[in-house]
Amino acid sequence: MMDNSFDANAVVTGAASYSDLHSEKRAVVDEVIAAANTMLEQMRSAAFSNRSPHLAVLPIFDQLRALEATVRARPETAIVLEDTARDAIRSLLGSFGRDTTCIDRVDNVLDVCDEAVPSTVSQRPGVEFSVACESYVSELTGRRTMSEKDIARYSRMLAFFRQIAGDRTIASYAQADARRYLTVLRQLPARFSMEEVRIGEDGSLLGPKAADAATRLSIGTIASYVAPVKAVFARECADRKIVNPFDGLKLGKPKKNRPSRSRPLPIDILNRAIAEGERDGSLAALLLPIVGFLTARRIGLLTFLNREWLERVGEHVIVRPTESVVLPGGTARTPIKTDESMVPFALHCELVRLGVVDLIAERGFLFAEAMSASDPAAALSKRMNILLKRAGAKGRAHGQTFHSIRARGIVHYRAHVPQAVRLQAGHAAADEHEGYDWAELEPELVPAVATVPVPNELDLSPLYKADFGRAVALEKRLAKARAARGS
Repeated sequence: MMDNSFDANAVVTGAASYSDLHSEKRAVVDEVIAAANTMLEQMRSAAFSNRSPHLAVLPIFDQLRALEATVRARPETAIVLEDTARDAIRSLLGSFGRDTTCIDRVDNVLDVCDEAVPSTVSQRPGVEFSVACESYVSELTGRRTMSEKDIARYSRMLAFFRQIAGDRTIASYAQADARRYLTVLRQLPARFSMEEVRIGEDGSLLGPKAADAATRLSIGTIASYVAPVKAVFARECADRKIVNPFDGLKLGKPKKNRPSRSRPLPIDILNRAIAEGERDGSLAALLLPIVGFLTARRIGLLTFLNREWLERVGEHVIVRPTESVVLPGGTARTPIKTDESMVPFALHCELVRLGVVDLIAERGFLFAEAMSASDPAAALSKRMNILLKRAGAKGRAHGQTFHSIRARGIVHYRAHVPQAVRLQAGHAAADEHEGYDWAELEPELVPAVATVPVPNELDLSPLYKADFGRAVALEKRLAKARAARGS
């Protein structure tokens, strides 16, 4: 019989071989190899319960590969992603009863060669903002983790700042320039063309101007205009050890919402909901529980998931919602609760494996049949809460509704990618210090979010044996019956 076990030389690649590692790191590699071989042995002997070991391990390996690729492309992100990598390895070792404490004896798991750090134009003194922008955009393009559409959008926003504040050397900008830029953005209407914007000699906005507060750019949109500009200044000012004109400026606080009454749904109820979805057989019953958990988004937004919202970021997919969608009967407004709901989020690789992206690409809208209801989101919410009650959820009085699945997802993402959980869930910044960053999921964070390991105790086997063709057919019959009832 062929021996498919792992060995050290097969696992350790890159600049260093297994023999070059110091003893503490070798111990970690040994534990990882032992865990992988335990997985193979369990698969060969079928010595596992209801979930194949590879389903527990694949997401972790995916995440580790994504983290390695990210850090090799951008060595400066190693310090940010170090804890995520350590947690992924702990999860891998813990899945097979290996020693999770061995990693505590290693100072860093994400090694980066010094020569991998890219040289930039920022090393030259007196660089102008436009030149710094070219360097930044060139670096974004070279990473290949950001779509061409997003890079073009960043380029337009950087050009818009130059249109407002002028193109000068980085050191010549002051906080007054940053404040003036924010003032202009706050006066612009929600719908405007950059080419039509006119600025007076004193830097004030001449036109177009919003008629009132209700027609102005939202805080989320303003933050998205500021994000790339702030990124350029942050790296250039840090390199030159000069004051960043955007430091300390407050963008404004998003409107506050009533605290959520939902509690994180217990995993055992989520498992039963997934099993109930298989028994129900309809597409919404099958997919909405896991989509709700792995996106951590509200059901209103998920109801309208469509192919126009999908974007590729390297090997991964993000969802970029729009304020309105085009339906067969006309245009409908996307049901969002706050401006932050429009923040793009990563689509977990487990959803990609299940075929959700293929279904969206094929069908246009993932839940296309729901669009025929008078209130699609309310219709799906009602169905999902009935499903959850069959799975043992206690209902609204106990904080166990479909929204509780989102709460469970938020708790899970917070444990693995705390630096990105607010972005993924579409939540407001915690305070003014996060006032810009929550507006856009940085491309280098997408792999870490998209490959977060699913909980070991979550049973996805019913989804992997489901027939989505039959599920779509049943969904169509349900829509036809609803139309016959006139509801």
